[in-house]
Amino acid sequence: MTEPVTRPEAVPSARKKDTRRDDGEKARTWWFTLTHRERGDRGALAELRRCRSPVDVLGIRPAIALARNLGVTDNSSDDRTRNVLDLARVLARVKEDDPKRRPMRVAGFQKFVDPMAASAKSDEKPVLSETRLARLLRTGEGEEKVMAFARLIALLGGKINVGALASDFLYWNHPAFGDGIRERWAFDYYAAGSAAPDTSNQHNEETEE
Repeated sequence: MTEPVTRPEAVPSARKKDTRRDDGEKARTWWFTLTHRERGDRGALAELRRCRSPVDVLGIRPAIALARNLGVTDNSSDDRTRNVLDLARVLARVKEDDPKRRPMRVAGFQKFVDPMAASAKSDEKPVLSETRLARLLRTGEGEEKVMAFARLIALLGGKINVGALASDFLYWNHPAFGDGIRERWAFDYYAAGSAAPDTSNQHNEETEE
């Protein structure tokens, strides 16, 4: 009688690569290269800040390099291509990368205040008002999104977590991830992050160059 064949147990594979996080880190690397004090390209950054549409960006070589790094080809969808070109315009406005400065953690409240508690009153004034937060969370695509993110960067003094910002910008209106990003931004804004939905795309504060 033939003995049954015993198959070896499957070896757990490495954690599946998070495309969103990976895209954010690629964009962060691109930004570092372009803003390097000695080897950067300040002229290209200035050109990108002056661009008013994705078409304007097409003649700027570093922006095309970003698109290539993020997998954009002549076969990519128009939406993906425009999104990446718009990202180049947005990142050109960032002055400093700080892994601890996730957008809404620095733009919003620094301490959670339960509105139902007796001591709910707070004199804290967030950098971004609640009215502006609501408007930001309703932001759509295209120029509306570019301007909203540009205003946020300016409001934060140009200092932000570049990888997190880039990833969230790229997937802001993605059908599977967009709502989750907005939910996380809202929870971060109100300093209620421990209760925030898991979007599986956290750029850890410990992330370094």
